[in-house]
Amino acid sequence: MTVHQAGTNFALALSAILVLGGCFGGGGGGRSAASVGSPAAGATAVERINAGTLAILPKKPGKNWVFDAYVSATAPDVAWSRFWTKSLDFSGVAWDSSRTLTLISPRHALMAKHYQRKPGSLVIFHDAKGHEVPRAMIGIANIAHTDLAVVLLQDAVPDGVKFYKVLPPDESYPERLPGAYTLVTDRERKVHVHQIRILGGPAIAFTKADGLDEAYYEKLITGDSGNPSFAIVRGELVLIETHTTGGPGAGPFVSAPENFAAINAAMQALSQAHGMPAHQLTTSSAP
Repeated sequence: MTVHQAGTNFALALSAILVLGGCFGGGGGGRSAASVGSPAAGATAVERINAGTLAILPKKPGKNWVFDAYVSATAPDVAWSRFWTKSLDFSGVAWDSSRTLTLISPRHALMAKHYQRKPGSLVIFHDAKGHEVPRAMIGIANIAHTDLAVVLLQDAVPDGVKFYKVLPPDESYPERLPGAYTLVTDRERKVHVHQIRILGGPAIAFTKADGLDEAYYEKLITGDSGNPSFAIVRGELVLIETHTTGGPGAGPFVSAPENFAAINAAMQALSQAHGMPAHQLTTSSAP
């Protein structure tokens, strides 16, 4: 099932991933995260990511929304969740539209290429205290061959609004990351826990998470396109994907070498075209 129709080249790459995924079974190549606990010295990337995820999850699933209360005409501020998601900083995600934007620098964001906001649109973030932070979109650069678009904001966001690091590009991820837990968001401003099924080319695909209550899983549907997925890497929320397809979810893997380079090039081109300070992707520690 597709959330919306993406580009032909990306769809072909994604189809190859989903076919290949049958060789891996439901949980990919990693250990069940429920058996990991605190990772020992020499732990694998999957063990470290899964242990970090388990450390924030409650014993029983539920109350997985990002906000206790979102904005209204008379109350532009928000109330961030008091439940388990309160430990996660989602201030860098613009939740004011189903066409979600996710910050990758103080002035740049990612969105789904096939599910865009229009140039000139006003985008609303909220800082750590819940205060509204509006920014205008002044430029868009579509990334060829994958379902990503880079946005330039007229003004940088303040320090109280987070932009997200990404994994450093590495050709070994298709072997190292299947089985890792991911935090998958949707247009309803909820957070689910899925698991990396397979990576290939520029794309990544998810599945139900082994070892977790099924209530942590939810199928993605039409309108969820562009919402981000994160991995917890050494205690940090790291952006790994934005949604293109439904079901367990799949989309462009931000740290695929070709995507990483293309995003950086788009960020630089947009900044130069508008006479803005240059920014590039910021990388996290290796998983």
